[in-house]
Amino acid sequence: MDQEISTGEIRQALREYLADHDSLAEIRAVADADPAAGMPPAFDPDVWHGLVADLGAAGLAVPVEHGGLGLGLQAVTGALHEAGQVLYPGPLRATLAAAAALAAVPAVGEVGGQVATALAAIAGGTAIAALAVPADDVSGGCGVSADGPLLRGTARAVPHGATADLLVAVATSAGRPALVLVSPADLATAARVLRAGTDFSCGYADITLDGVAGTMLCADPVVVSSVLDVAQLLTAAEQVGTAAGALSRTLGYLKVREQYGQLIGRYQAVQHRCADLAVHIEAASALVEMAAAAADAGDTGLLAQVALLARAAASEVSLSAADAMVHLHGGIGFTWEHEAHLFFRRARSAASWFGTVRQLRAEAARRDCFALITQSTPTGPLDAVNSLI
Repeated sequence: MDQEISTGEIRQALREYLADHDSLAEIRAVADADPAAGMPPAFDPDVWHGLVADLGAAGLAVPVEHGGLGLGLQAVTGALHEAGQVLYPGPLRATLAAAAALAAVPAVGEVGGQVATALAAIAGGTAIAALAVPADDVSGGCGVSADGPLLRGTARAVPHGATADLLVAVATSAGRPALVLVSPADLATAARVLRAGTDFSCGYADITLDGVAGTMLCADPVVVSSVLDVAQLLTAAEQVGTAAGALSRTLGYLKVREQYGQLIGRYQAVQHRCADLAVHIEAASALVEMAAAAADAGDTGLLAQVALLARAAASEVSLSAADAMVHLHGGIGFTWEHEAHLFFRRARSAASWFGTVRQLRAEAARRDCFALITQSTPTGPLDAVNSLI
């Protein structure tokens, strides 16, 4: 089946499924819960199981031989865009990022068998997976050392780390980043602390792995770097979706709210702000698509440059769209009862995780992303970047 058709079908199916399940209601159940009564789950497990069983969402990036759909990152980023639009709080991005990391590991020997088992569990819906990356930077390890048979340290701010059944960690081994797999049995012995954060829709958790056994998957710096770049790309895809969702809801309000006898959407200042947002959302989306295409083509060099640019652009536009949603909804936009603050919280939380905009752009510059402006190819796929950097 043609990749483009498959991507469109996945996005449409996910959009329709999530339209029938109120993601914001799931988030409010957490936001409005009485702490004394115990926090409810961060997401509805029935909705998650439906996504996995009915749509195969967890197995989008899992090879067919392991029970997945075997689609590329263009389909994965498209799915995350749809999830981001409705602030879906389930572990979709966390699981897809871990699955993509596992799929990137050379499948040889005993390690290959463990990777195959983990991928089959993800695709079959029997395991929620998470990927632990450096939460406060764009490179390096996640705070865990894998220099011996047992892991040491704490992986901080792991997305959906509180509910993950298996963990892929970018640990430090012999002073360099390496991929480590923590099985469900071993992860069950780890200490987890749910972090109180701005965003109610993602259960970030610190996972202490002192004395927990792990399996070294790969210490190849090229593979590890690519895994980190893909994690940035998937985060960017979800952020662009969040921006698009915030803008869509704002436009809907501007078409019905009247002030001084006319719709507020008729004011040019309001129109210009929304138009600017739409342009920047499309620009960020184009960078996400370009990075995903590079990943699917095996062009790790282009991925390394564009993924960080996409993430920086997505962080900026999601923050801007969330701010505009609050402001353009007027007084109601500042209330707890309105949904604007949920988008505001998601945008700020995501933009501060795994590298700030400044850090991302500095690292992209170190990787010589400016060379993209002067590069040319027979097919011209880089032409669009000239106006986006």
